[in-house]
Amino acid sequence: MTIISKLKTAYATSSGLLDLFFHIGYQGILLPVFFRKIFAKTSIHKAWLSGFYGGGILGVLDRN
Repeated sequence: MTIISKLKTAYATSSGLLDLFFHIGYQGILLPVFFRKIFAKTSIHKAWLSGFYGGGILGVLDRN
């Protein structure tokens, strides 16, 4: 799957800006370091991290 098709899938399944960044992370798309430094500790970065590492999928008790 190419990066363009992953972005299209993320856009099609999202319902808002934070949801879009969650789905970008869930698709496994790495954000550039400069982007992560600019948006560190913001809700956008937290949404991407949650999707990338799967933190938003499982409940706390279900995680290992």
